[in-house]
Amino acid sequence: MTIYLDVVFIENICMNMIILYATGIVTKSKCKFFKILLSSMIGAMYAIRYIFNK
Repeated sequence: MTIYLDVVFIENICMNMIILYATGIVTKSKCKFFKILLSSMIGAMYAIRYIFNK
């Protein structure tokens, strides 16, 4: 099975951004776009690291 890391990375960033943005709305906290993007990228890197350690 072929896993394309760029696709996994981009999809993971998108999903993490949606989750973090929704969490910010529910908790009514102000979050800057840059912080959400940075957190999403860190989460996506963790997911790729997890794939390599399998």
